[in-house]
Amino acid sequence: MNGRINASTLFVDYRFEQFFFGGSHAFLRTPGEILVFESDPRTGPLQSVPFFSGGYGGPNKPGWSSAAGIGFDSNFNFLQYGSFQSDHNWDCCG
Repeated sequence: MNGRINASTLFVDYRFEQFFFGGSHAFLRTPGEILVFESDPRTGPLQSVPFFSGGYGGPNKPGWSSAAGIGFDSNFNFLQYGSFQSDHNWDCCG
């Protein structure tokens, strides 16, 4: 598997005042004998997982903060995982 990209990850985050949004994409190409999932006969097994997140607040913000995220396996077309977190900081630092 020489001469091509076999793995990469891209992250993007944006914050506007107390709101934040982000996304990432992970790509992995492996030899067939290591992992078995959807395969392209020309390039070998592929895995492609985009991730999206968003929320309000931050770890040092007094009051309520929350965030949520999902990861979607685009090879098998299913939701790979999801997360949600909410908390309340009584003073500056939780």
